[in-house]
Amino acid sequence: KILLVFLQNLHLLSFPYTQDEKKSKIAGLNLQRMPDALAKLALFQLKKINRYNKRREEIVKLYSEQLGSLGYSFPSKNTSQLMRFVIFHPKRDDIYNFFRKRGVYLGKWYSVVIEPKGTDLKKIYYDPRSCPNAAALAKTVLQLPTYPTMKLKDAQRIIDQLIDYATHTTG
Repeated sequence: KILLVFLQNLHLLSFPYTQDEKKSKIAGLNLQRMPDALAKLALFQLKKINRYNKRREEIVKLYSEQLGSLGYSFPSKNTSQLMRFVIFHPKRDDIYNFFRKRGVYLGKWYSVVIEPKGTDLKKIYYDPRSCPNAAALAKTVLQLPTYPTMKLKDAQRIIDQLIDYATHTTG
């Protein structure tokens, strides 16, 4: 993550959204021509998509089989390939910090109903009180990695740490 932010600040990588988008100044899509290097990279990645999807499917299956009975809930028992494996837990931030202290960074994306965080909600006519269930659920969302080069032993380490958290913490 540190390298990603560093490269974005050097303008070597783009941000996922522009400041104008975040401030709701741009309406509709802002499509630009894809640079040749990025198109080449995309085509290279597409050649590996079946292998990547197979690996993600294996990781998702491992997570699903081992985490279901530990107090972690997830939206689906589907073991197809997922870009992110989402779990819900009322102590999401405690789990996140538990992993962070061990050098493992899990995802806390979608921690607010409207992304990116800091969006001017008035400009998009969104009332934060209009979706109380979504707002409550967003505070419990945590994503486990499923990146295609991840080894199954690394996924098992994450599972083992989630088991450790579940069995050694109170409440």
